[in-house]
Amino acid sequence: MKKIYLAVICMLLCLTYSCTNMLDNIQDYLDEGESIYVGKLDSLKAFPGKNRIKIQGQMIYGVNQIKCKISWKNPVSLDPESKEFPVVRQNAGETFEFMLDDMTEGQYDFLVVTYDPQGNESIPTGIPAYIYGDQYQEALTNRIIRSVTPEEFINGNNERKWIAKIDWNISRGDGIIGCNIEYEKEDGTFESKYVPVNELSTVLDDFKAGGILRYNTEYIPEEASLDIFTVEKEEMALPGNNYIGVTKDLTSLYIKNAGHPFTGYDMEGNWGKLYDWSWNDVIRNQNGAGGAGFATYSGGIVQFESTRWDQGVFENGKIWQTISLPEGRYEMRIEVANAANQGAGGHTFRFAVVEGTSLPDNAELDNPDAAVLSCFQFQRNNVTETMPAFVIDSPTEVTIGWVVSLTETHRNIEFKSVRLWSVAE
Repeated sequence: MKKIYLAVICMLLCLTYSCTNMLDNIQDYLDEGESIYVGKLDSLKAFPGKNRIKIQGQMIYGVNQIKCKISWKNPVSLDPESKEFPVVRQNAGETFEFMLDDMTEGQYDFLVVTYDPQGNESIPTGIPAYIYGDQYQEALTNRIIRSVTPEEFINGNNERKWIAKIDWNISRGDGIIGCNIEYEKEDGTFESKYVPVNELSTVLDDFKAGGILRYNTEYIPEEASLDIFTVEKEEMALPGNNYIGVTKDLTSLYIKNAGHPFTGYDMEGNWGKLYDWSWNDVIRNQNGAGGAGFATYSGGIVQFESTRWDQGVFENGKIWQTISLPEGRYEMRIEVANAANQGAGGHTFRFAVVEGTSLPDNAELDNPDAAVLSCFQFQRNNVTETMPAFVIDSPTEVTIGWVVSLTETHRNIEFKSVRLWSVAE
């Protein structure tokens, strides 16, 4: 029995010693007493602007916070700075916003702590952000204008009008949101427009030829930005009512039924008359007789061949169209399809551009004193031929078209399209 008592006493002494050692690990905390933590500002979001920032967060837990302190280091001097804001709580889960003004541009790491009336603190929460300023502003440039080109059109009242078309460079995700433009109109007043970044071309109606165009560009550095940054206005001259210095396909503006395919009417078999083009009696006698005019081959072409291929020839057959061109430098591009024996004999297949309302005969096209602006003799097939460029110094009425003479049978040439281009020097 004495042995049993002795064993029990030993066990109690061991347990007492063990408990004493366990308390040693947390004794410092026990000596400090109970800690009270305040509900923190959670789910932080930063809204940067120009030398300012708004910090937003939710106070999900508790309603006893009375103050919020935001701390940071100045990104230039590295000095610690802070600002305190009063907090009035009503309900749990409220969202609060705090604005910091007059901030130095640069990168920040903000630390946010809330306090209750007894001065107890929350666990700190943090968020990084960049605040923008003059350095960012000075690096911004205006959106690139690729070109400002004039275009003539016929309105609903059959009146010829001009527009200026701005073609913008594509934004590369550099923060551009749009441009403000103002331009001088024909009556001397100014019209303003806002051009969003996804607009790649902008039309200016009733613009004054050679007038003033001003524009500047708006940026936001990031989606949550508080402020829009605006570049200084840039000024440039509007174009004139001409195509000087412009390379552009003008076919649809000035030439009707230009081909690819051509269209026709009054068909006899595969032959007929061309819509929107005029022709002389030589061609009139060939229409429907397998000689010249519109043909249905290849979907719709202009064709010249000896009458019924082997029965007859003709001289100075003409098909033309008269148009008015403004000042500019131009060239015609003629798409030739199939041809047979066009290089033999004394016949000619020509396309000409002349001043006035009529086409001269082939013999006159060689006269240097004639008002011939451009002329081309076709000798190849299945090719697009570019005619010599010609210059119009003032608005001028010109006639374009074919002058064809066949001196032998079994001759043929087909045309798919005609194109009018303005060309820069």
